[in-house]
Amino acid sequence: MTIPVRRVRRLSRIACLLVAAVTAGCAGNIGAPNPGLLEKMAAGGAFGAEQRVRICALLDAGIAEATARRLIDEAWNDTEARALALKLQVVSSTPWKSEGNDIEAIMSSVRKVPVEPGCDRLLAFLGQSDSRQPRLVGGVSLIHGFVVASAESMRGLSLTPVEAARHELYHLVGCGHAQTMDECYRRIALAKGQRKGADAFFPVFLYLEDEDIERNCGENLLIDDRGNANRIARLRGAQMERQAAGQAPPVRSCPPTKTS
Repeated sequence: MTIPVRRVRRLSRIACLLVAAVTAGCAGNIGAPNPGLLEKMAAGGAFGAEQRVRICALLDAGIAEATARRLIDEAWNDTEARALALKLQVVSSTPWKSEGNDIEAIMSSVRKVPVEPGCDRLLAFLGQSDSRQPRLVGGVSLIHGFVVASAESMRGLSLTPVEAARHELYHLVGCGHAQTMDECYRRIALAKGQRKGADAFFPVFLYLEDEDIERNCGENLLIDDRGNANRIARLRGAQMERQAAGQAPPVRSCPPTKTS
């Protein structure tokens, strides 16, 4: 089902994919940490009991599952997880090869793989490539994402793979771009609170920036159903492909409030 939530700071879908998603210069755009607010929310029980977000990993050539697990641990579990009571866990991995070298092609390739039962998000871990779009280190679109896991590919940039992955992982659990992380903390607390159970799908925010969705729905939604999230991901991908081809995007209706 979809759950209406109050209007939050609007996040451009295009910016999320082309800038925030990330080129090297925007890794700080999740927002400045607010330790006081974070401590207050945690002390007040806003984040509840510890939960886990299950990640299905797609492994590019040269990237082992142990590398993916270590990157997740260093980027999140060793630093962010305790305060938010939220761990990220690689629960499965599959060999994979991207069908392109720029952000649109890579995201399209990742998005073709549905998030299966037992997983909450799908994340591709990219290896070394000399032909990839310069300064491209990661991207997220709804429930799909990718990170560059090869330190060699990021040589000369101001980010490490761990820093870039941390940025993308915050996007995957619901955070957009802002001056501070205040709204990020609230979104994580809301998603955890709306989850139907410890093994249920971890809810995802839908940023309604497209004019057709905005006109029809008029508000942001929190999607707590895996099937619905996969359906919207397919629609979003189809729209982006039509736009890239110079075609008018299809008019889409709001996500259904219930699924069978």
